[in-house]
Order: sequence, then C-alpha cells, then structure tokens
Amino acid sequence: MKCENCGNEVREGAKFCSKCGSNILEQQEDHSGKHNVHETKTEKRCVNCGNVLREESKFCPKCGSSTLEQKEDVSTLKDEEKDKAEQSKGTFYFEKVKMIGRLRYKIIRTEVSNNEERLEISQKIHRFLRKEKENHLEIKLSEIGSMELKTKMDFWDTLYAALFGVMFLMNITDVAWLLLIAVFLYTGYGKVLNLKMKNGLNFEIPVNGMTEDVEQFRLLIGKE
Repeated sequence: MKCENCGNEVREGAKFCSKCGSNILEQQEDHSGKHNVHETKTEKRCVNCGNVLREESKFCPKCGSSTLEQKEDVSTLKDEEKDKAEQSKGTFYFEKVKMIGRLRYKIIRTEVSNNEERLEISQKIHRFLRKEKENHLEIKLSEIGSMELKTKMDFWDTLYAALFGVMFLMNITDVAWLLLIAVFLYTGYGKVLNLKMKNGLNFEIPVNGMTEDVEQFRLLIGKE
C-alpha cells in the first residue's frame, strides 16, 4: 500500500510512513469510512501532475504545487485535442528542397497563417537559373472540403525528363542524357499536401512527407 500523504510505498502492517511519518492506521480508517463517499464524489486532482488529492490538502504531496492556487474546473486542461489545436493556431512553415548532388536546384517555401476564419498561404518557388516565383492565396476554412497527402511528379521535372529523353533517342551513344533523365525523374517524384476545395479547385503544398508535419497541418485547418 501507499502513504496517502506522500505516495511512499509502505510495507504491510506498518503504523507510520517511513518517509513522512504520517499515521497509516488513521489513513486506513479514514479511507474505509469515506469509501462510499469517494465513489460518488468527483476526485480532486492536482492540475500540475494529475495526482489524486485529499479534500483538505493544501499542497500536492507528489509535486509540491499549491492546490489553493489551482482552478477547480480542469475540464479544459483534459481536452488534449483542443489544447493542440490552440497551439497550432498561428503560422506554420513548409520547405521542400530538391537537390542534384549538392546543388539545391529547386526550393519551395510555403508559409501558412491561420487567422481564425481563413488561411493565408504565401508560396515562394526558387528554381536554379530562373526568376523566383511567388504565389499568394487566401482561403476560407469553411471552403476547404478535405486534405490528403499524395505522391506525384513535378510538372517541370517531368518536362525536362521528356526533353532529355528525346535528345537521348537522337544520340543513342551518349549515356549522359540517360543519366539526366533518371535524375529528373528521381528528384521530381515527391509528396504534396493537396487541399481540396468545395468548389472543385485544388491547392498543393510540396512537403517532405513527415508525419508530424502532416498532423500539425491537419490540426491547423481543423480537418480530420
């Protein structure tokens, strides 16, 4: 059994707790006398650590927190999903980097801000030897039907691979073109978060496919 005052493990037959000196016999009598009452009353717990408290306790015997400063209603603290959703509000960033060896030939940065009723999405696409492209979009949360993580080929990478494929066919002896085809097919294959709008339109956010990123974004937009 455990001492109700400090949680110390007490051997059977002990009269006093070896850690805090509390009277174990009184605790047993008190427990047996109020057993039925505890079954009908809601347990009082420490908000800080969740330890069960005695009604008259002023401090938690487990973590030492003052129970007088703790709110009686802790139902909102037990709602983990709501708490996570509150933490997710604000701004979230995605970055997708495509590389050939050490060359970062394509970088896609997406910034998503949740402003209660709408999402503000800013996306910057930087391609090697090309001018940076920037997109900005505002979406009402109510307009988002669903979201999914899917795998697809990038349009430009597919186009480059096809172009090099034609060049390879025109000059079969040059294996370099074949290697370029393989490189662009490999790097162009990636994950995207697809936002499906209720009006039929889609918006894609390139991601690295990390589970925690996907789940955090799911909480951000409030879609299961």
